[in-house]
Amino acid sequence: MSYSTVVCLVSGCCPEAADILPNVFEIEDFDVDGNGPDEGSVDEDVVGDPGPLVIEALNTLADEHEKAGERDIVVIGVPNTPRFTSHSTRVEVPNRDSALYIPDSALTIISNCVIGDWWDGGYVDAPPPNSEDVHYCVSFGVCVMVQSTSLDILAMATHGRMTPQRVWRLAMHQGWSDPHNEYALKGVDYGDVELGWKKYPAPLPWLSHKEIIAMEKLGSVKEIQRALIWRAKFWVWMRPDRFPLEEFAPDDAPAHVEGPSANHDISRPNSRAMIYQIPFELLSNIASKLSLPSLLALASTARHLRAKLLSHPSDRDTLARAWIRTSAPWYLLPPSATEGGQTYQGSLSQHLGWAYLHRCFESGSMRNRRRIWEIALQIELLADNAGI
Repeated sequence: MSYSTVVCLVSGCCPEAADILPNVFEIEDFDVDGNGPDEGSVDEDVVGDPGPLVIEALNTLADEHEKAGERDIVVIGVPNTPRFTSHSTRVEVPNRDSALYIPDSALTIISNCVIGDWWDGGYVDAPPPNSEDVHYCVSFGVCVMVQSTSLDILAMATHGRMTPQRVWRLAMHQGWSDPHNEYALKGVDYGDVELGWKKYPAPLPWLSHKEIIAMEKLGSVKEIQRALIWRAKFWVWMRPDRFPLEEFAPDDAPAHVEGPSANHDISRPNSRAMIYQIPFELLSNIASKLSLPSLLALASTARHLRAKLLSHPSDRDTLARAWIRTSAPWYLLPPSATEGGQTYQGSLSQHLGWAYLHRCFESGSMRNRRRIWEIALQIELLADNAGI
């Protein structure tokens, strides 16, 4: 059976990327600039073997919680079609026009599907206990595959307008029911993840083997893992629902926050202090509509203004929550959110604040969440333009 690379139609991620990561040196190498694969042998450009720190970093970067999230697959379509319930059954595949006549009422959404022995051929297995006997073809035909975490983002980003059924119908509209060479939806910019779409998905295609081996010089597993996430861009494969909700131990106050100068009298008529007299709630609302660099630039224009916006923890948290709601809704928590396998539930004020925002910017998971959120908006626009 030939190998068929299948990716989530929403995220563009391959659910086996985390599993492949420890075996990255068995995958074809890329040139030093990360512009494409080296057509030579895998070991041709590798000088020496990876050191113990690199090996440990590769083996431990994706924990079991990470892998479980990536492998949580949902199948959308008509799974009772004989062609797609048994790899040994061959019947006529509905063409595009026939597939588009399938009503939404005939579509089934099957959660908890798994990657099994037929994954390489473009099939996923039914949920247990039927995994060994029932397989769904998702590389083409009337079934498509998405990751559960991506469906959640799709619903939040589009306020429920982009349903699983609409994703399926958009795929059928683009000819997904017929054999094709597309990895994902046409007309969608999936970003950096597209470089990893190959015959054997490459979890770190942005660095050569030589560059990964050289990371041993960083001196610690933690630093190598940071380099793998950011320099090698493993963040594009990471499950996008690991909200950084853990307690922030050190003082996270922005540096150099001071109170207003004693020599600055805001009561003087000709003073530039009118902006300082704006109520904090209104000032926070204005600031929340700025980009974060612009927000910080505003706070840095004067000592009094910086103190008003950022000096007190409660004010910083209020500003952070307002900014997230207005300018970074992908950081908002769904009704229940997980981090490290633990489920958090509660109000925004309990978990979201300045420290949470700071951690989001340092999180590969949250960066991937933003990427998928923006993809979801593209998908909705495509569906709208297609009249779906």
